[in-house]
Amino acid sequence: MKRYRFRLQRVLDIKEVIQQIRERELANALNVLESEQLVLDNHRDKLQTYQNEIRGRKRLSIFEMRFYSSYLTLLIFEIQRQINRISECEKEVENNKKKLEWAYKERQAIENLKQKTREEYLHDFDKDQQIQGDEISLSKYFLQEELITRLNI
Repeated sequence: MKRYRFRLQRVLDIKEVIQQIRERELANALNVLESEQLVLDNHRDKLQTYQNEIRGRKRLSIFEMRFYSSYLTLLIFEIQRQINRISECEKEVENNKKKLEWAYKERQAIENLKQKTREEYLHDFDKDQQIQGDEISLSKYFLQEELITRLNI
C-alpha cells in the first residue's frame, strides 16, 4: 500500500500562511490602536494640566487669557480628532479579527478533512495488513497440510 499523502497539503500550507498574515495584521492594528490611545491620553493630560494651572493662578492678563483659551480650544479639537482616529482604529481591529476568524475556520476545515482522510487511510492500511496476515496464515496452514499429506504417503 502506498504511503499516506494528503492531496490538499499545499492548500493547507497556504491557509496556514494566510492565517499567520492575518494574525500579524491584527497585531499591527492593535499596536496602532494602543499608540493612538497613548496620544489621546497625552492630550487629555495636557488639557488637565493647563486647566489646573489656570485655576491655580489668581490673576491672568488678557494676553494670558487669550493664549490659554486658544490653546485649550486647540487641545479640545485635537482630543476630538484623536477620538475619531481611535474609533477608526477600533473598526480596523474588528475587521482584522473577523478576517483572522475566517482564516482560522478555513484552515481548521481543511485540517479536519486531513484528519479524516488520515484515519480512513490508517483504517484501510490496518484492513490490508489483516488480509495479508490472513493470507500468510492460510498459506502456512496449507503448506503444513501438504507436507503432512506427503509424509503420510
